Amino acid sequence: GCDWIQCTQCKIEICWPTQGPRWGPKGRGDTSGGCRCRVDNGKLCVPNCQNCH
Repeated sequence: GCDWIQCTQCKIEICWPTQGPRWGPKGRGDTSGGCRCRVDNGKLCVPNCQNCH
């Protein structure tokens, strides 16, 4: 299964397990916010993340 979806209207990327944004306020690649999956030493956003993002 995939843990990432994108809104067809606004194109925001959403982390499904956390039900929040995938990236920070500056958009794709901004790791200052969002779910931070694999940003901190490879730590997943949730233990059962399928790492689709």
